[in-house]
Amino acid sequence: MVHLRYVHTLVDGLYDYELFYQTEFNAFQNIRIRNLAGSNLRRKVDIGFDKFYLGTGIFYEYQKPDTRTENNPIYQRMKLNTYLSFLKKFNAHVNVTYLGYYQPNIEEFSDYRVSQTLQLNNILTENLTLSIELMHHYNSTPYENIEKNDLRSTVNLRYKLR
Repeated sequence: MVHLRYVHTLVDGLYDYELFYQTEFNAFQNIRIRNLAGSNLRRKVDIGFDKFYLGTGIFYEYQKPDTRTENNPIYQRMKLNTYLSFLKKFNAHVNVTYLGYYQPNIEEFSDYRVSQTLQLNNILTENLTLSIELMHHYNSTPYENIEKNDLRSTVNLRYKLR
């Protein structure tokens, strides 16, 4: 996956405007390529978290299956993008992050995706972090013979290049 994002702060640091582009593939979901391009307006909310954002926007989605058939078409659609994101630090070394999206097709609201990622991060050194991640993805219109729900858990060791 490649994800590019430009964020520009608008009003007193409370609102940000975002432009984004993403490209990905997923052999398990029969997705050869899925490209997204869009924009969001997000608001920073002060409710006791270290960071908490609510965002809404719109994006264009192009999705092509590995195997194209009548039941596995190429999708080209506009979708709404709503999300919630937060970071909570427990101390200087341990934090939890959450990112959740709801993305309905603007022409057919029964066609939507929900994506959620919860991470528990332990900062081991300035450059090294151990992360336990739980991801849930739901697609109301998956390709043929593909489950609507996808649940994954991973343990990651991330090294930051400086």
